[in-house]
Amino acid sequence: MTNRDHTKKRILFFGGSITCGAGASDDAHAWAPLVFNRIGRELYGEDAEMINASISGTGSHVGAFRLTEHVLPYHPDLVFVEFATNDREASLNTPDLVISGLDYIVQALKKSNPHVAIAFVYTTCQGENASAVHMVVAQHYGIPEIDLQTPLQTQIDTGNYTWSDFLIDTAHPNNNGHAFYAQHVVNAVLADKARFLAPVKDAPAIAPFPMNRPHILYAKNASVMDGFTLQKVSDTTALKHLDCLRVTQAAISNQPGDTIIFEFEGEHFGIYHGIGNNAGRFSVTMDGVYMDEVDCYYPRRNDQAEYLSFFRRAPIGPGKHTVVLQTLEKPASSYGSEVSIVGIFVG
Repeated sequence: MTNRDHTKKRILFFGGSITCGAGASDDAHAWAPLVFNRIGRELYGEDAEMINASISGTGSHVGAFRLTEHVLPYHPDLVFVEFATNDREASLNTPDLVISGLDYIVQALKKSNPHVAIAFVYTTCQGENASAVHMVVAQHYGIPEIDLQTPLQTQIDTGNYTWSDFLIDTAHPNNNGHAFYAQHVVNAVLADKARFLAPVKDAPAIAPFPMNRPHILYAKNASVMDGFTLQKVSDTTALKHLDCLRVTQAAISNQPGDTIIFEFEGEHFGIYHGIGNNAGRFSVTMDGVYMDEVDCYYPRRNDQAEYLSFFRRAPIGPGKHTVVLQTLEKPASSYGSEVSIVGIFVG
């Protein structure tokens, strides 16, 4: 259901794989539903409804691109934003992109619902995250921040625990980690319920690179497909909780030298593509200038089972742009050459 139901108050979780529930034995042990089950009635009584619009491997910049399609139609009342772990590399290399994406998310949510409440949640990758950059946006808008990294690091520093007591790898919590995160989020909310019900304050945008109507331009809208063909695909990512998050169609090539061309207008750009252990590579040329190449090979994913964005750029200059994606020889480790282009992110 995407139309506004005025009898329900919606608590929406928006983040990456940690908020999807990766690492938990099942959804019931993931931090987001654990939190909702504890605070939903406390905040909104019987009228609370949970929405999980998270996608693995995505940070705040991609979150901004997909906000219009995946979040705004639900008109949420309270949004937990969790991109601190997936933004950690971008916060070091391109912090202005992180600030711009988060700033757009806040502004767009408030425009959609002037009474929306937002909270930033800071998970961790063994003691590292993007909270220092996220807090620039949070403090500008008076958004509550829930720091989960510090209390977890404190547990490790006691010497009584190791990271493996809470995480299955460097970032994804096990059941204990999810329960730890959930308890600290619940404690923060219940300690000051009024703050988590309060609308985000009015404040001017602070994006270094403002985003203009960011959205997904799907492959079916490509200007040219030479060798690529539109095909139905099965998005087998188990942690997508909404049908609107699932990819159903992509432009696919299995031969080097094939091209797909998009024309668009905007200053932010990204590529929405498949990854897998049968995946190939492609080059990116914009307005006649070679930009980079993208390697879609990912050994831990069988076939094209997940769709991410390894390529993002801003600012690319105002006005209209033409981007050419051309398939290349496959990586040596891959058993195939498949390049699967869902579309591009523009804004």
